[in-house]
Amino acid sequence: MAQSYSDEIKAQVISEWMAGASLNQLTMSLHVPKSTVRHWVQGIARTSVAPKKGLADYDFDAAAGELIDGSVRAFTSILRAAEDDAWIKGHSPSEAAILAGVIADKLYRLLGAIERKPDALPAGSSEGEA
Repeated sequence: MAQSYSDEIKAQVISEWMAGASLNQLTMSLHVPKSTVRHWVQGIARTSVAPKKGLADYDFDAAAGELIDGSVRAFTSILRAAEDDAWIKGHSPSEAAILAGVIADKLYRLLGAIERKPDALPAGSSEGEA
């Protein structure tokens, strides 16, 4: 019998595939068979995240800023759409929640990975504070 996967797992696989993860990475990190991953992502376009110049010359701050701005715009659009009765009637609540959750998860992971500079800390705080 074929194993079924939650909509959340499928959305995460598709999101990570679009962001550039390989079939092997998805298979290993999410414990989904390669054939299942391949079926889910078949025909879905990928965003190239590989820099065209050397890593030392790449502006990661600008790229992170663009990704954050895009994520915020996407999340805001979802929230606006959720206020439209016609849109709500055409989509299940789980579809909207999964889409919003995937975008929010990626944004939070990106923000968590950004290393704050000591001069960017609020007055009276230190690097190790939670």
